[in-house]
Amino acid sequence: MLDDFALPVMFLGTLAGLSFTAAALVEAWVWVADRRQRRAMAVAARRYGRGGEMEAWRTVWRQGVAPELSTAGLTALRQALLTDSEELAQGCTTEPPPLHCVLDWPVEKACPIAYCGWRGDGLDMVGDVEAFFAKVCFEADNRIGEPAAVRYLLNWADETPRDEMRRLLLPEVERALAERAVA
Repeated sequence: MLDDFALPVMFLGTLAGLSFTAAALVEAWVWVADRRQRRAMAVAARRYGRGGEMEAWRTVWRQGVAPELSTAGLTALRQALLTDSEELAQGCTTEPPPLHCVLDWPVEKACPIAYCGWRGDGLDMVGDVEAFFAKVCFEADNRIGEPAAVRYLLNWADETPRDEMRRLLLPEVERALAERAVA
């Protein structure tokens, strides 16, 4: 728990003749971590908006991820969201997980992005779907112009209750498909 903040405080406190209890150090560490988190949230709010403006996950979906997915992938994802397919996973990229020893195994479940490559583009093996997922995330981050921007979408998809995630992501997928139909 002692990190880059606690050790200097202990050292400076010793020089000044002060003593710190472990509880005081933990409290100080939590305060600093909380400040860092609030600062990061403020930056995200300025960048992606808040209140009536679009949420960060939607911005990442619309501007970064959806343009990288094929129409067949989006269509497959739409169907999975409509039917609450058991193959659509939350909390992981694929099942089985993309470990070296199972890269040549068939995929059983996949997150929304990986699902598009699996069911939409015909990638069957864990390694192929994982490579697809990594490429889409990399390209989405480049489109957004922020390293790891895709985390807003991934965290939202993993942490949102399943029914709510399906209810909110489905119109976004349909929107992306409608934009392609018009173009």
